[in-house]
Amino acid sequence: MRLGTLLPLALLLAGCKCLPVPASDTTPPTPVLTIEYTDMNGTVRTQMIGSGTPAMTIDFMRSRDLTVLVSGTDNEGVRSVHLDYDMDISSPPGTIIQPILEAIGAESSCPRQTLTQSHTFTAPPTEILNYTFSCRAVNWLNLSRSTAVVTMRPKD
Repeated sequence: MRLGTLLPLALLLAGCKCLPVPASDTTPPTPVLTIEYTDMNGTVRTQMIGSGTPAMTIDFMRSRDLTVLVSGTDNEGVRSVHLDYDMDISSPPGTIIQPILEAIGAESSCPRQTLTQSHTFTAPPTEILNYTFSCRAVNWLNLSRSTAVVTMRPKD
């Protein structure tokens, strides 16, 4: 299923009503990282990564956008979901480049069963060697869990 199809459903779920504030919650939320990319054969693929998924590296077509959806679910209520990410940038010897990274995620003012946020990274320039992504979800009582780290390598 294409992420373009999943996004409206995810946004609908994210808009669900508030849950009661929990008095206790001993289990962390369930984070899911969903990445839609174009593989080297030109096929659009969707990869879902959970907290139990092993770390992985995926090559994708540099000339295409990369869309990431982060979501967190908790029966007692999710407070926030964030995309933890970084990028490696090539630079001439002696030059240090520190990319400016925007915060990507969502926070709720009340407990919600599911919280989601998406972001599209436009086709990366040749200076970007790879991205690393992970999703972190925090429940209403500040227990958190993260997905495995995924390295996305843009290729020509």
